[in-house]
Formats: sequence, C-alpha cells, structure tokens
Amino acid sequence: MKSSILFFLPLAFIFSSNFGFSTCQFNIQQLNNYPLIQSFIVNPTSPASPYFTSFKDIYLKFGKQTILQPNENINEWYERFCEVAPLSDIEWLIYQSSASDLQELRHAVIQNTSIITYLKSNKFARHLVKHKCIETIEYLIFAKKCEPFVTEIKDEWQSRGRDIQSMEELIQLGTKHFLSIESHYIRLRMAYQIIRLAHYSGQFSKVKYLYHYFIPKIDHAPSTIQYWIEGHYAGALKALGDRAQSAYFYSRVFHYCAAKRESAFLSFEVRTDSEWQNALSFCKNDEERTALYALRASMRESKAIEEMIEIYNLLPKSSYLETILIQEIEKQEKRINVDYISNLEIFIKKVLAEKKVAHQEIWLLALGYLKYLNKDYFEAKLAFSAAANNTESNAILEQIAIFNIALEIKEWEKINEEVGLRILALQSESDVFKRYPTLNILLSKQIYQSLSKYGNPGLAVLYKFGFNAVKINPNEQILQDLRNLADKETLNNFEKSIIKISPSTFNQEIQALYATWLMKLNEWEAAEKAWAKIPVSEHELYGKSNPFVERINECVHCPIKSNDRQLTKPQMVAEMLKLQYDIRANRTESPQYYFKMGLGLYNMSYFGYAWSVLDYFRSGSSLRAYRMGTDPEMVSHPLFSQGNRENFDLSQALIYFEKAISLSKDNELSARAAFMAARCEQKISNVSLNINKHKYFDLLKSKYKNTDYYGKIIESCKYFKYYAK
Repeated sequence: MKSSILFFLPLAFIFSSNFGFSTCQFNIQQLNNYPLIQSFIVNPTSPASPYFTSFKDIYLKFGKQTILQPNENINEWYERFCEVAPLSDIEWLIYQSSASDLQELRHAVIQNTSIITYLKSNKFARHLVKHKCIETIEYLIFAKKCEPFVTEIKDEWQSRGRDIQSMEELIQLGTKHFLSIESHYIRLRMAYQIIRLAHYSGQFSKVKYLYHYFIPKIDHAPSTIQYWIEGHYAGALKALGDRAQSAYFYSRVFHYCAAKRESAFLSFEVRTDSEWQNALSFCKNDEERTALYALRASMRESKAIEEMIEIYNLLPKSSYLETILIQEIEKQEKRINVDYISNLEIFIKKVLAEKKVAHQEIWLLALGYLKYLNKDYFEAKLAFSAAANNTESNAILEQIAIFNIALEIKEWEKINEEVGLRILALQSESDVFKRYPTLNILLSKQIYQSLSKYGNPGLAVLYKFGFNAVKINPNEQILQDLRNLADKETLNNFEKSIIKISPSTFNQEIQALYATWLMKLNEWEAAEKAWAKIPVSEHELYGKSNPFVERINECVHCPIKSNDRQLTKPQMVAEMLKLQYDIRANRTESPQYYFKMGLGLYNMSYFGYAWSVLDYFRSGSSLRAYRMGTDPEMVSHPLFSQGNRENFDLSQALIYFEKAISLSKDNELSARAAFMAARCEQKISNVSLNINKHKYFDLLKSKYKNTDYYGKIIESCKYFKYYAK
C-alpha cells in the first residue's frame, strides 16, 4: 500500500516536556459549545478523516463514494494499460459503451480487421483491438451483462425485483469461464463480477464459497479490486452471522480502499467483547489492528480514548490518532462530558511529552482548545503559540487564527469604545473572521451578554435582534436604555454601527416607540408629553386609525369606513385625555364617555380592528402559542426568538364598560356596554383558559332584552343567539 502523503511540513519546534501547563478541574458551567475546530487540520486523504470528522466537508471537496468508485476504477485501468489511452476514452468504453459496441471490438479481434465505426476515435478501443486483448474485451462484455442486476435504479419511482435465475446463469457462466482466463488481473475482475452477483442475489453462502474458490487461484499485483471483493465477502459474512470476521474485512476495506470506504464504515459492526477479540485475532500486523481500533473509536458509544491509547502503543505516528482526536473534541463541543475531557487532557499531555506522534502541532492545538473551553485563556494562548511555532501548515495556522480571535472575544468583559473599535475592525478587516460564521455567532453572544450585564439591555437587543425586535417585544428597561442612547450628544462608532440610521431619525423612532408604550400602559398624560417631542408634521408616519368606532361584527383586519374620521396616535391620546376630563366635568354624561374609552381600549387590543395602534406585529396563532415566562402577554413565535408581546389585556376596558353599565340610566347604552363587556369576558377567558361564566350575556338576557340593540345583536351575533335560546 502506498503511504498517505500528509500536507504537514516537518516539525521545526521541539516541544519541551516541562512546558508550563497546569492541571485544573473542569467546571461544566464554564464550558461553551460553539464549534470552532475545523476538520481539515487533519489530513483529509487519511482513511478516517471524512468519516470521523465531517462527511459533508469532505464530500464538498472530494465527492461521494458514487464518484470515487468509478474514478478509482478508471485510474486502475489507466495504470494497468500503461497509460496508453486518455482517461476520458477509458471512462467512455467502461461506463458508456453499449454491448453492441463491445461485440464490435470482439469481432474485429477475431476477424483480424480494423474498427470501422465511431469506435475508431477511442484510443482505448483501438489499443484493445490492435493488441488483440480478447480476454479484456470478453470480460467487458460479461461485465456489461451483469450491469443491470447490480446497479442502482436511477428512477426512484420504478420498482424492480432481482431476476435471481438470470443472475445465477451469469454466475455459472462466469465461473465456467474463469479458469480459462490467462491474465490473473482479468481473473480478479471476473471474480469480482461473479461474487458481486452472488451477493446481490442474496446467496451469502455461495459468496463465501466463491471467495475461497477464486482467491487462491489468482496471483495478482496489488489492486483496488481485491478490496471490492473483500467488501462483498464481508457483507456476506455479516449476513451469515460472522460479525467478527466481517468486521476484520470491513476494516481492511476501510483502511486500504478509498472507493469503498464509506460503505465499509457504515457496515462495520461489533456487538460484544468476544466478537471484538475474535476480529483482532484475524489481523496480520499492527497496521490492520490500528484500522480496527479506529473503526471501533467511531462507534456511537465508544470510549475513544482507550482506542487512541491502543493505536498510540501500536503505531504512534498513525494518522488515525489525529483524526480521532479531532472527532472527540468535536463531540465535546456538542455535548460536554467534564470527566472525559479531563482524561483526554491527560492523554494529550502524555503524547506531547513523549514526542512520538507525527504532528505535535495538532496535539498542541487540542490541548489549547481544551484550555479554552475551561476558560483557562492564558494557558490556551501558550499552547496555540507553541503550535504556531511548530508548523508551517496553512490549515493549522488558520485554525490558530480562529482560536486566537475566539480567545480575544471571550476576554472582552465590558464593551467600551476601544473594544467597539476592535469589533468593527474584526468585522471589516479580518478575512478569517469573515470565513467562519461561528466566530460571528460567538461575537454576537459575547456582545449581547456584556451589554446586557453592564446596563445596556436596549443596545444589546438592538445589536443581536435589530430594531424590529425592540418594537415586537418592548419593555421598560430596554426602552429606557435606548432613550438614554438617543439622548447622547455624541455616539461612538460602535454604537453608530448598531443603530445604522442617523442619530436624529433614531431619536425620533425611539421617542415614538416610547410614546406608544405609554399609551399601552394607559399613561395618557405621559404619552401626550412624549408625542409632543416629535414634530406634528411627522405624526402621520406612525399610523392613523380610529379606535372609537363601534362595530357589532368583529373583524380585526377590516378597515374602518372612509367617512369615519382618521386619527393619528397623538390625536387618539388627546381624545382619551378629553374623555377623562369630560367624565370629571360632566357626571351626567359620564357613562357614554366611559363606554367610548372602553371601546377605544378594546379596539386597540389584540382583538380589535385598530390593534396596530399599540402593536407592531400580530399573529393569528398567538392565543394557541406557548406562553413564555410569567408574562401572560409574551408568547412564542418562530420568527422571534425573544418572543412576541401581544396586547391581550382587556381588564381596563372591562372596568370602563362596567362603569358605563352601572352609571347609565339609558338602557340602550347599557345594553351596548354589556355586549362589549361580554366580549371582554370571552377574550379574557380565552387568554387565561378559565371557564367563561357569561355574566354579561346573562345580564343582557335578564335586563336589556327589550332594547332595540338587543334585537340587533340577536340577529348579528350567532354565538349570543345560540346562548340566548
């Protein structure tokens, strides 16, 4: 086997065994799981790399097994025929030619004639005919006959059973022809076709028989086809219940054959210690043993440190070691096991002290990353610095750059102006930062936590979620922080980068949001003062409506009629203040004023057509959504991780309707107020999930049945009509 060629340069720095790394206990609360380590710091061509680290990353770079297998096959034909034909010609003849094309080549050899069709443009075809390679051509004809029974169906909607009889006939034909083949290389390929047919036809015992029949009769140079055969043999052994020997052969395929590595990895299985010991007993050398240990390390419940120790004791320079090391660190990024990390650190220190591994820099990186996870940033820096001095690999140097940026971010306790400038420089100037989105996620979390911790919750939300999140989910602390920010005479560059709009525009937007928040709190005088700070000419920018229009039929998305007066938010505030004044000034007319105030609050709630006056987003599913925390108005929503605050509260509206009922001497007005109170009662019941006692429906039936309004709602409100029967 050709040894894997690593892209790392020879070590330029010898790591001292007394290097100053301290041992400290891990605290799970200190660990974070942002994935920072990159799979490509290990050699991507080493056997385990794509499977122990990231299938996706390797496939993007090198392609899947469906690509590797034909490439490996074509390259071997190319090498065996002394590179006499271009790869493209070989690929066409092997995979795209028809049976009739191959028969034409056979006929040309037998009749000693030249190729007369389009095949003469194919250099590989010309070579086979010129040199009378009849065994090769007849093999290709046989392989073409096997092809329909062993290839995947391209149309997923098409179903097809195996034609076992036809497959068996081909097995018999190939076996009969096998001993007459002089070329041992063609014998090997013929054996592969026959064994594959037996495997795919479910004749597992026959696969085992054919393997032991064919292999001793083939004397061939090293070939990838040998491992293709072993893959089918391993599959048959597994189906027959011999998992130990099957695991051994799968490990050989995994180790030696890139084209079949994926299927070997996925098929490898050992269930018991006895099976494992038996599998080991089949190994002929330490190289095979390391492959077995590496595959066991990949299993879900494996204790990979134990496998790494075994591999290290057998072949300390094995490329499997580094791949498994990265695998184990990636596992800990996803799910922390403190004791396991501590044991891993002990093993890494032993490896570094003994200096037997191929790439000290990777182990230094691993040690530094474990220190980073434990917030031991000083010793993490030491390890990363040692790794940088120990390599010229661009991949490792880039990984160190990633770690160093992460270290810098984690050390920012408070986001002051100096740190803010550094953040802007990272975002605009650092190519490494731009290439790795995880760093931006880490930065975002660090900034958010720091700003929240040190008295800037509004700026924190603005940074992480944007201004829409502030509007969707306002609260007093956030609004006060943003008001303080808006009042600053001069914003630093970091603050400007978060705000993204001019200070004057930001000031006005925050003022409007604060004024709207005060309206929601029924703080009408404070709201009036807040709106007064915004020019009157700008008021219409924040919406117009009229929440004081009475409707019997509910429709949250139906606009008010064009002949109804449209009010800006400050005008609505003025109307509410006027109603409060009128209540105090004219007790006789106060019931209608109470009714109008209740009507305004109801229509500006989640349940009214003027909901957009006090809210910036309304979801029709909010009543069924999960309540977040203790706030009954905060509900979950897939678009907003911080939640969506809905204006459910109708308690004050209900109080106003109750006052209108109790103070009014006009039964028509009382009936209207009772009906609106019944609406409030129903919605409050829906929000709280308590039983609706229908207090106000009963009041309508018992006291206001003879009013004109009662007749209107009986005809218009089916729910009430059903209840009133």
